[in-house]
Amino acid sequence: MSEVVAAAALLLGIALCGGPLVLAIRIRRRIWIVLSAIWLLLSLVPLAAFAVPEVSYWVAWARCGQQPAIASNFAAGDWYDLPGDYNYGPSLFDAGYYCNAAEAERAGYHRGLGPIK
Repeated sequence: MSEVVAAAALLLGIALCGGPLVLAIRIRRRIWIVLSAIWLLLSLVPLAAFAVPEVSYWVAWARCGQQPAIASNFAAGDWYDLPGDYNYGPSLFDAGYYCNAAEAERAGYHRGLGPIK
């Protein structure tokens, strides 16, 4: 479900932010083109920050053939979460993706909070 929400947010952002740029090009006024390009850049950078972890997660899922273990270095914790764990899901703080728990432990990570109770 989060993949659908992320994709919808990205498309909505492009639609909302790209409109003024198209209008400015039709008007052919340099100031509007410059201001619209700046607005587009400032609008898409934050969206990209949230889209990159999602895309990396999908790539790891395709590579592993299953949902990967997600490793994190946030707050020097060096932990990993497996599908079904309390905090499982891609975030801005992901350090990497491993196909299983054994790979994550070989890389120096320990199990996070564990399964949802």
